[in-house]
Amino acid sequence: MGREEKKLEKILITTKEAMELLGIKSRTLLNWYMEKHNLPYIKIGHFLRFPLEELKKWKEKKFEKIAA
Repeated sequence: MGREEKKLEKILITTKEAMELLGIKSRTLLNWYMEKHNLPYIKIGHFLRFPLEELKKWKEKKFEKIAA
């Protein structure tokens, strides 16, 4: 594994890690992805990866709207 690949691993998280971060089930994450909830993601082949920092910011905005 090269240096660039290691750097990407720290920036992008898996679907499972995104579910844990957001506190949701896989079906909810898939629905949000398919319903265009502006969920930040990158598609690599048939895998979804989520930019960690962007997803954290998205979570803050999403749950801020729900609380308001």
